[in-house]
Amino acid sequence: MRPSTVITMFAGLTVSYAAVIVMMDQCQDGHKKGETWYLANCEQCVCWNDYYYCESCGVQTMVYDHTTCYTKTNDTANYPECCTPHLYCEGDTDFNPANLNLENPAQWERISAH
Repeated sequence: MRPSTVITMFAGLTVSYAAVIVMMDQCQDGHKKGETWYLANCEQCVCWNDYYYCESCGVQTMVYDHTTCYTKTNDTANYPECCTPHLYCEGDTDFNPANLNLENPAQWERISAH
């Protein structure tokens, strides 16, 4: 693999990702203009005059060897920290082989921290 290929591959991992929804309505639960609040499913909402918007993680993909590595996210953190997948591979200090999911490819892309 050429060095430029590796650099390009890692540059792709730093791209921002998010999904945003704008609600043309008064803010939820009595929140006021300028207030920010967090929802349990890794969302952040911000209140403005006559609307509010909520941001969440969106869609992401990480390419790695699923036989020796897995990803985890911090589901207890607030947005956007809860979106960031952390890659753990054999030899890493915090690697736990029990988190390898070799039998269900549908779960390869995102393994929850639970």
